[in-house]
Amino acid sequence: MNALMSFVLMSFLVVPAFAKKTIWVTGTGSASGSCKGGDSFCPRNLQSRAESTAKNNASSTCSIKGGVSMGMPSCSSHCSPGYISPGNSAWVSCNASCRISCRVDDNVPGFGLQPNGFFEGSDEEEIY
Repeated sequence: MNALMSFVLMSFLVVPAFAKKTIWVTGTGSASGSCKGGDSFCPRNLQSRAESTAKNNASSTCSIKGGVSMGMPSCSSHCSPGYISPGNSAWVSCNASCRISCRVDDNVPGFGLQPNGFFEGSDEEEIY
């Protein structure tokens, strides 16, 4: 009976050390360049580069936190100007922000329940 009780108590003490939790990390990216009117590939390429940078930043942040990226990132992006009339050129700036879920240990420094019993950190981290 004492062995069973000891096992049950140890289970509660050991399990939190291996507990995982999901946090959301955000990465941002930007790209800019000169585009000619009528060339729809130019703004799309800039937008794609901005999103790629944002995805990489979010994934890197997750890794730095000691986590593993889960699923596909959710991104939003915007380019300005959105339209260039044919025969004109303009400097186009694109910005993107991507969020991805990140699986981390619950007791990673700066996050969740710490060994001292206090809660630290936030469930959402952002990188700019």
